[in-house]
Amino acid sequence: VWTKGNEKGKELNKVVKILETELSILNRVQFIKDTPAQSPLPQIEKPTLEQNKKIANEYLQFLKGYNIHKQKIMPDKEFQKLLDYTFHLIEFETLPKKIKSIPQSNISTEALRYTFYLIHKQLYGTKRIKKVWINFLHNVFSQFKNSDLNTTKTKFSAKPPLYDMDMEQMKK
Repeated sequence: VWTKGNEKGKELNKVVKILETELSILNRVQFIKDTPAQSPLPQIEKPTLEQNKKIANEYLQFLKGYNIHKQKIMPDKEFQKLLDYTFHLIEFETLPKKIKSIPQSNISTEALRYTFYLIHKQLYGTKRIKKVWINFLHNVFSQFKNSDLNTTKTKFSAKPPLYDMDMEQMKK
């Protein structure tokens, strides 16, 4: 645009090049702005409270039946109390008031712990374990009274060795 020997001309050439670059960028931005947006990723619907309760109920149903030794796992009255407490936990994410512990059940502490882990995993994932769920186990089941809260939390996701096989047998 300007002659080579002229200093002002050199400076103006630089300014022109910068302006041409900026104009090119602005044109591309305008093109992107005018291009129809792609549809966003589909929204994953959060399950309703009733759906969450149904999930928990499905996981807990075996507790109203018999263990692998054909012994009743817990009386029906205790099972209903467990469902009520669990539904409260899911709805309010707090411990129910005035918990009356469920006496020793005819199922291992490990199986109870892992069953509640599976519910927690289904409802909330595993990124962060909600401490109230660990407290729930210790407050609701008397068989957790001699267990340490930190140990329960650490082993929350530990699957008992025969869990799947025992579940199959108990659901028959």
